[in-house]
Amino acid sequence: MDHFLQVATPGQRAVLFGQAGSIVSNADTLEPKVAVRVYEYFERRMAKRDSDELAHFTLWLTANCLDGEKRLKAFSALLGKPGTSDLHFFSEVQELAKLLPTHLGLVAECFEKITVLIPKTKHFYIDVDKGKSILRAALKSADNRIRQAGERARDNLLKNGHQNYLEGLD
Repeated sequence: MDHFLQVATPGQRAVLFGQAGSIVSNADTLEPKVAVRVYEYFERRMAKRDSDELAHFTLWLTANCLDGEKRLKAFSALLGKPGTSDLHFFSEVQELAKLLPTHLGLVAECFEKITVLIPKTKHFYIDVDKGKSILRAALKSADNRIRQAGERARDNLLKNGHQNYLEGLD
């Protein structure tokens, strides 16, 4: 594997990253030895921060057999990377909504970063109900950091003409 990653073109590495993401996104569980290797590969590729590979991250985000916190931290890092405007965020926000009950802080952080990227995104569309559920939970949080992330996300949505995500939040 190491040899392949050294000699492969960026496009070939991106295809491999996407295929591996597809495999783990369809797995219910992973054998412990396999899980260790998957995490090692995933963390090494995330450390490289190759834009071609990271464009295939959505499949990894939906991999329920992987730890939700690790997936969200990686997604947050990706959202903070320059040039992360070619994602469309529909599937990503759906996955964030699924992780909301167990990882509110990280979900709010990722959602805020998504709203920051609205002006840089060619086609911004997320499920209104999923967006509202994330905003509502963040704005009602007792944790000041989470609530502030929700407020910034709300302000970003308003600033960019997406009032429909704010209707009925009260």
